[in-house]
Amino acid sequence: MLYMSLPALIIGIVFLLFDHTIGTVFFTSGGDSLLFQHLFWFFGHPEVYVVIIPAFGIVSEVLATSARRSIFGYKSMVFAMAGIGVVGFIVWGHHMLTSGMDAFWRAAFMITTMAVAIPTGAKIFNWLATIWGGSLVMKTHTLWSLGFLVTFTLGGISGMFFPVAGLDVHFHDSYFVVAHFHYVFIGGTVFGLLSGVYYWYPKVTGRKLNETLGMWHFLIGFSSYNAAFWPMHKLGIMGMPRRTHSYLEETGFAEYNMAVSIFAFIFGLSQLLLVWNIFASGRNGEPVGKDPWGGWSLEWSTTSPPPTPSFHDIPTQGDMNELYGHHGDTSDKKSIAKKLWEAKPKGAEE
Repeated sequence: MLYMSLPALIIGIVFLLFDHTIGTVFFTSGGDSLLFQHLFWFFGHPEVYVVIIPAFGIVSEVLATSARRSIFGYKSMVFAMAGIGVVGFIVWGHHMLTSGMDAFWRAAFMITTMAVAIPTGAKIFNWLATIWGGSLVMKTHTLWSLGFLVTFTLGGISGMFFPVAGLDVHFHDSYFVVAHFHYVFIGGTVFGLLSGVYYWYPKVTGRKLNETLGMWHFLIGFSSYNAAFWPMHKLGIMGMPRRTHSYLEETGFAEYNMAVSIFAFIFGLSQLLLVWNIFASGRNGEPVGKDPWGGWSLEWSTTSPPPTPSFHDIPTQGDMNELYGHHGDTSDKKSIAKKLWEAKPKGAEE
C-alpha cells in the first residue's frame, strides 16, 4: 500500500516545490489547487489503513491467545485484510465532497467508502466470535485489545457519517472529524500498540509487567480517553470548526472544551504509569519462562529473552486449528441456531 500510494504524495510535493521556487503553475497562479488535494488524499487515505493494519494483527494475536483458541474465520480475516487494502485506494474522494465535485463522483465515492466498512466489519465480528467461542483469560493486554474493539468500532461508526454527502456538508472540517480521527487512531492504533507492549514485554525482557499497575493504567487511560474525545462529537454537531484556538463565549463551546482539556491531560499523564511499569518491571518484575501466556506462535517456543540466533534448528509452524480451532471436528452437524444457544461451546473444558 505504501509503494502504491507514496509516489502520489512525492509528486505533489515536488510540484509544489516547483511552484514556489521556479514559478511553475501546477497548483498556484492559475493552476489547479484541487489537484494537490487529489494527490495528497490518494496517499493520505491508504496511509490510514497502513497505520491501523499492524494493530489488527496485534489484536488478532492477543485475543486468540487470551481466548485459548485460534482466531475465528482465519481465511475470512485474510480476505478482509486484502479487501481493505484494495478498497482503500478508491475512497480518497470523500475528503473532497464539499469541493464542488460532480454528483456522479460524489455518489461513486460515497459507495466505495461505505464498501470499506464490509471487510472491516467482518474483522470485528471475527474477533467477537473468537472471544465468544473461547475461554477468555483477562490480562492487561487482553483489556487493551477489548478496549480497541469498543473504541475502534465507535470510530468506524462515526466515520460512516462522512461519505454521506448531505451530512458531510455539516460535519466537514468540524470537531466531529477530530473525534472520529482520534477514536480510530488512538482507540485503534495506540490501544493496539499498548496491548502489544504488555503482551510481548515478557518475551523481550524475560519479566512480566506488573499487572496491578497495568490494570490502573488501563482503567484511567481508557476512561479519560473516552471522556476527552467523546464530547468532541457534540462540539462538531454544535458547529465548532477544527484547527481553531478561539471562539466566542456565546457559542457554548467553552464547557465542553474545558472537559476535553482536563481529561486529555489525565489521559496523557496516565501513560506515566506504563513508563514506570516498564522500568520497574525490567529490574524487579516477575521472571517468566518461554511462554507465560500460553501462546502458540513461534516466538513463544524459545527462551525469554530469545537468544541469537533464536533457533538452533529451523522450526516448523504447525496448524493449531487442528487442535484448538473451531473447524477441527467436522462430525458435529448441529445447526447454527442450536449452537447459538449452547451454554458452553464444545471444547471449552480444554
